[in-house]
Parts: sequence; structure tokens; C-alpha cells
Amino acid sequence: MYLQKNRARFMVTPGSGHGAGGLTELNQQAVQELMQKNQIHGIKPDAEGASVGSTNKASKRARRGKATLHEEGEGDDGGDPRGKKRVKREPSAASSSGSHDGDKIEDMVDWRINPDEFNERLKEDLCVDFIAARMDAESSEVFRAVMRVYRDKRHQATISCGTTSRSGVNPQVFTTNEVVAMLAEDSTIVQRHRQNEAREVVVKVLDSRLWGHPLLDIVKPLMADQHDGHKYNRSYLLNFRGLTEAMQMNKIESTIALKFDRKAVRIFRLLQDQKALEVKAIKDKAMLESMKEAHKLLYSLLRANYIHLYEVPKDTTHEPKRTFYLFYINRELLLDRFRADTYESVMKIHKQHVEAERKLSNFKDDLLHQIHSGELSTEECTALENRYNGVASSLLPKLQDLELTVMELEELIAIYNFSSPAD
Repeated sequence: MYLQKNRARFMVTPGSGHGAGGLTELNQQAVQELMQKNQIHGIKPDAEGASVGSTNKASKRARRGKATLHEEGEGDDGGDPRGKKRVKREPSAASSSGSHDGDKIEDMVDWRINPDEFNERLKEDLCVDFIAARMDAESSEVFRAVMRVYRDKRHQATISCGTTSRSGVNPQVFTTNEVVAMLAEDSTIVQRHRQNEAREVVVKVLDSRLWGHPLLDIVKPLMADQHDGHKYNRSYLLNFRGLTEAMQMNKIESTIALKFDRKAVRIFRLLQDQKALEVKAIKDKAMLESMKEAHKLLYSLLRANYIHLYEVPKDTTHEPKRTFYLFYINRELLLDRFRADTYESVMKIHKQHVEAERKLSNFKDDLLHQIHSGELSTEECTALENRYNGVASSLLPKLQDLELTVMELEELIAIYNFSSPAD
């Protein structure tokens, strides 16, 4: 799973408009090389709680020497009245000589997690997996290259001005040449075709598969110039909003299919395409057998808060016979409902996990108490150990399954909380 494979791999480096620096992913070898070149700087907060990335005198002193902690009352006449630890800076040999070696620089580097970048990459990788599971290998490779172009442009926009609107760069706009340049060297398209032929394959996938998809236009062309100079370098717009919404609706439909049946999913999809429908129209368009079945499925979905209902009276009497009852879907309320259900499931699983761990711990403590009391023979102690191993072997797989289930639900919550950039 993505949350297991991708930990906090992102570090803070200087060079951006942000006070905290640029957002970069580096491996350990690259970090060591930058340290040798003195290109990674530490971010030292002030002893009184200065913000990260501040350039006050305390942070400058942190780059010049090491810190020695002295607590109040340890040979300090006038200690801090608030009882906090004070930091005294002592100049290091590296600072006095005017040069830093790799070890000194490494001591001055402060690391922090980058949750915003993690969430963005989680969203991008889930979109790639979503397309790969529903399209052929060539289309998934081209889309993966499109997402690499999007990621690079998003980084450029973030580093230059901090926000896309200020920099004037739209990460969702890309060209055919940029996609071809981003194709991996080990991709089947590059291995099977020459450079010009690979460009033709990319154009074919973008124009006939990603654009014009029967369920969603994944990309949209911005320039349809047919001249020779622009035939294979058109501009496209990545439909990121539609893609994330399709992912969310796909997860919701899977849940509805498990909780109800495929007919309920058919009604749900129908209401997604239509603004509002009456029961008779839903029964006819969803091809249900009877009005009774339509009423049963609709009110089951309504009780679960998956669909909604509003009334349109013909007059002020509000009589049922003179009122239109229209069923519809409110996407924001729907996502709130599914988020709440998923949070509740996580809470229940967490309680089961805690209860299983408590049961195993109490059983272990009881057995150890009996063994250490000295009242049991060797055979009885061996029997108790075997009994504990049997209980542990039955509970540990359950604990592992609960942990995996929680991680899957957390990924589902992340999908429900996705916010898409404006087109």
C-alpha cells in the first residue's frame, strides 16, 4: 500500500520563496553529496520558540556553532524565571577556521516531514493506479508520464512563487513533447519504437483514449492545429478535478454494491447523470421490475443518506397527491456521510485492536505470575508456555488484519478528502 511504501521522504532545502525552503525528495547519497558541497542548511529555531526558517540572530548563531544546554539552577545566577532550558552557543572549530566539513554540516541540518507534498503525491499515485487498473499498458504509461509532467510543473510553481495563481503556471497544461520527454527509458513504448514513432504513439493515446473516453475526458486538447509544425506538439489540459471525482464516486459505488446490490448502484449512477428524478422515471430508466422495488431501493438509499429528497408542491395545500417528490444527489453531503461512516469504522476497529492487545497482555502477565511464584513444576510451566503460544498465535494474525484494515480505511478517508485544483 502507498502509506506503507512511502514514508516521510521529503526534506526542506533552500532556494524557494518560502521561509522553509523548497520541497525536494532526496535519497541518502544525494544528501551526502549536497552536504559535502555545503548546499543544505539547517533550520534552527530560536530558544524562545522562533518559527522554522527564521533568520534572526539565534538561528545564525546555530549555524556557527554547537549548542550546550544549561538548566536553571545549575551554576547560573539569574536563570530563566519561566523554568525553560537556555541554549548557549559555543563556537566550533569549523566556524573559526571558516570552513565546514560534512559531519559539522550534517549536525546542523534539521529534518521535518512534508505532509502537503505527501498528500499531493498520494493523490497523484492513486490516480495513476486508478487509470492503470482500467486501461491498457500503453495508455497507463502515457498517463504516468503526464502525471510526471504535472508534478514537475507543480514543483516549479511552488518554488517560484509559492502558489500557482501568482506564478502564472498552470501545472495541468502540458504538451506532447513534454510527455515524450518524460517517458521512462525502460517503458515499452520507448523500447519498441524510435523517437518519432514514440511521439506518434503518445499522440494516438492522448487523442483517442485519454481524450474521448466513454466515461470521462481524462485530458482535453487546447490546440488542434493540424499544421506540420504543431501536429505532434499540441497542448492539452489534464482533467484532474474530474479524475479525482471519478475516483471518489468509484469508491462510493463499491460500498453501495456491498451494502445493497447492483440495482442500487444503477439507481445511484442514474441520479449522478440526472439532476433530479421522480420514482416513476427512476423505475423506467433504471429498468426495475416494479414501483414497489423502486420505492424499496430509493428509501433504503435515503435512510443511509446516500441520496436526498426534496418536494415541489403544486399548490399551497402540500397534499401528497399534488406534490412532486424528486430524488437527487448532493455530492458534498454524500462525501460527508461516507467520511463519517469510515471514521466510525476506524474507531470500532481501533477498539477491537486495543481489546485484543489488552487480552493478550493480561493473559501473559497472569502466566508469568504463576511461573515466577515457584509453585508450579517444570511440566506445568511448559504447559502454560505452550498455552500462551497458542493464544498468541491465534490473536497476532487478528491484530495484523486489523492494522491492515485500518490502513486501507485511512487511504479511503484520504480519497474522500481529496480537493481538486480548479480547471
